[in-house]
Amino acid sequence: MRLIELSAVDGAGKSTVASRIATRVRSRGESVVVLHWPSDSLLGFLPDESTRGIATLVDAFDGDSSADGTDRPPGTTVPGTLRSPLGAAFDYVVALVFTLKLWFVLLNYLLVIPYLVVRYRDVDYVVLDRCAFDDLLQLEYRGVPRGLVRAGLALIRTGDCYCLEVGPRTAAARDRGADGSDHADDYYDRKSRLYRGYARRHGVTRVDATARPSTIARAILRDGR
Repeated sequence: MRLIELSAVDGAGKSTVASRIATRVRSRGESVVVLHWPSDSLLGFLPDESTRGIATLVDAFDGDSSADGTDRPPGTTVPGTLRSPLGAAFDYVVALVFTLKLWFVLLNYLLVIPYLVVRYRDVDYVVLDRCAFDDLLQLEYRGVPRGLVRAGLALIRTGDCYCLEVGPRTAAARDRGADGSDHADDYYDRKSRLYRGYARRHGVTRVDATARPSTIARAILRDGR
């Protein structure tokens, strides 16, 4: 079984490329399974929305809550405001929660990968839409200290991971549905920088996602790793 993990900022085209990979594999008479990475799959002990809610509450204590409701990492106090003791104490609580979240992400990775190897041992290809790499970068975006995130990345295998790279404007344009984007425009800029930097430092294969999805799929399947 060959594992292919597709990682990227929202709007880069992971799902489309995964579909093209599956189509090409099946056309060769081989078997393939496309799965979405199960973020926080440990029976839902710590869902994604839990950290967002906590961060929003801390923003309110710090006086920097966002009027448009979009993502903003904690700890970015509006200039000229003073942090209350209660707000500072709450930051310690958030730091603890984020640290626990990091360990949940790593434990999730350590459980999911062996499960996939055993569950799909008779399948030629397993394609993952997102992976632990995405979960860890999301933690840094939401406020987990960079040192913890780097330590977490050192514990996961990135050799099967492909980072699809597009410019932030392209990602934002692709990610807009009928009701518009779920994120502020700076989200794509900041997340794109995180992906580029970490992919370069941690051995993740970087792929130009502005190419045709079918071209990307062929290139990934030709990769001999």
